[in-house]
Amino acid sequence: MQRTRPEFRCAPVQGGELPMDAEMAGVLEAVTAAGRPVGFGPDSEHPLPTDLAKRFDVQSHIATAVYPKGDKP
Repeated sequence: MQRTRPEFRCAPVQGGELPMDAEMAGVLEAVTAAGRPVGFGPDSEHPLPTDLAKRFDVQSHIATAVYPKGDKP
């Protein structure tokens, strides 16, 4: 799930998925290992993935794992 203001672009509107490269895999590993929301960007211990920053013109981002009943996060 993504939440943005209407003036900001998001992946579904841009017509695509984010590729699963080493940086995005690192994001998922960090988020699932933390057990809490994790920040990515210049003031965080985790760097912002370069593809995410370029494609959506973002400077930071927060992610958390969602654990639905009966399925993987």
